[in-house]
Amino acid sequence: MFVLTSDLGLGDASAQSAAPPPGPPIPEPIAASDAVVNTPSASSLDWGAAGIGVGAGLGAFAIVLALAGELHRRRIARPHL
Repeated sequence: MFVLTSDLGLGDASAQSAAPPPGPPIPEPIAASDAVVNTPSASSLDWGAAGIGVGAGLGAFAIVLALAGELHRRRIARPHL
């Protein structure tokens, strides 16, 4: 059996501290790093990659032209009935 009382054991409300509850701990500052990262400048161009890209583009264009020419030739060679 439980007995309900108005006294919760908190004591006098004026005797309690007005300080806020403690928050999370303050993190330690991050130390500066002496690491050096070598990155290419914005003006440098990888000519090898550019040449591969241009070659692939020209090859794809040549394939499209060959397919278009073949389709055109087949349409002309067939007589319409």
